[in-house]
Amino acid sequence: MANNNYINNNKNTDKKQILVFVFSLLILIVPTTSFLFTWFISYDHLNYFNKGNYVLVAVFFIVCLIFLLFLDGFKFDKRKFSDIIFSQFVSLFITYMIMYFIISLIAKKLADPFPLILSFIVSSIFYVITNIVLQNIFKKYFSGESAILVYGNDLAKNIEKKECSNLDRYIVRRSIKSDVPLDEIIKQIDKFNNVVVCDIDFNLRGKLIKYCYEQKKRLYIVPQISDIITRSADEIYVMDSPIFYYKNAGIDFTEKVIKRLFDIVFSIVGIVITSPFILLSAILIKLQDRGPIFYLQKRTTINNKDFNIIKFRSMIVDAESDGVARLTTENDNRITRVGKFLRLTRFDELPQFFNILKGDMSFVGPRPERPELIAEYEKVLPEFSYRTNVKAGLTGQAQVNAKYNTTPYDKLRQDLLYVANYNLFLDIKILFLTVKRVFEPSSTKGIDEGESNALNTINDVKQDS
Repeated sequence: MANNNYINNNKNTDKKQILVFVFSLLILIVPTTSFLFTWFISYDHLNYFNKGNYVLVAVFFIVCLIFLLFLDGFKFDKRKFSDIIFSQFVSLFITYMIMYFIISLIAKKLADPFPLILSFIVSSIFYVITNIVLQNIFKKYFSGESAILVYGNDLAKNIEKKECSNLDRYIVRRSIKSDVPLDEIIKQIDKFNNVVVCDIDFNLRGKLIKYCYEQKKRLYIVPQISDIITRSADEIYVMDSPIFYYKNAGIDFTEKVIKRLFDIVFSIVGIVITSPFILLSAILIKLQDRGPIFYLQKRTTINNKDFNIIKFRSMIVDAESDGVARLTTENDNRITRVGKFLRLTRFDELPQFFNILKGDMSFVGPRPERPELIAEYEKVLPEFSYRTNVKAGLTGQAQVNAKYNTTPYDKLRQDLLYVANYNLFLDIKILFLTVKRVFEPSSTKGIDEGESNALNTINDVKQDS
């Protein structure tokens, strides 16, 4: 029975991969074809040399392909509908902008943008229809593969509700705690093709990994801190022995220089572009209650260095007059009417461009926390200090993949994944995804009432074994 399930599972996987490949080709070929007709119908008067016409179309195809790969626009079966649409839309927009620039160079003047705008709209509509069709196919024929969860504690069991709700790849049909005999775990695993492992003993996990590999079962592992740290390893050889080498030094010197230059240039650009919004926000805050416009708050950045983060004040004056550090709660009565608008639009974060220009922060990195909250978190989660191995950021991987009320442990894992996989292109990708997050109000949702104290938000966090 298990073997038959494995064969059927493999067939379904093959069908899904073929489907994804076909639709990936479609979202490349259709816009390229649209651009081809637009070029010959609307810009043929430019008298571009014959073979150059096809070179231009090839450039469109390649540029679109590069950005779709970069922004994960082909991952139909692994990401949410809104994420896929956003990635494809941004890829298409950038591609058409680049092509407009090239066409204007050929014309030696600013070309008429309307034909390209029309082509872009047609391609965008096609993207939406394609994704709707594909998502419906996935839900009808491929969603809900049965899985078993092997967990270490009650908190780990929450992965059943917390993570799987957003995935079409599997549905947890059975859960089993890791403290039962190994033979019983294996017996239950044999009934499933998908196995989810979360927060179990290291030795047991090793045995289950090997067993699933031998039995060709699909395995999902929720990583521990040690797993994430090992992702940054370099592979070296001593004679005939492979060795993993961990620098454990965060971002190297060259990457720091490039990252700093990027921050300086784009913080200046950001200040210039958003200056009207900065001025508007300042006026609204002053008119609200005549109180101070800016709010300076001590935060911690690289090497546990403290700095004053600059934000537009969104709360009443003396919101923490009792001196107790509190996270924002849902429907927090300390937030002013103007403050709600500033938080919703993220305008309250705009002054941090000056923090970036000064060098206190970077555009991308772990979000800086208050020293008092860090001290509280470290009582339960000592590894939380690892986040300060790199400079704090205006946005980060935890911000685009998590929410305001995500547990500190999950945010820590996201931030360490960023450090382990760092490169400039990852920074750019996170900045693109941040734009999407700005339009998702759920990402600013506060923690529940009763959890406003820092320790209460992590009293259920289990440290790595």
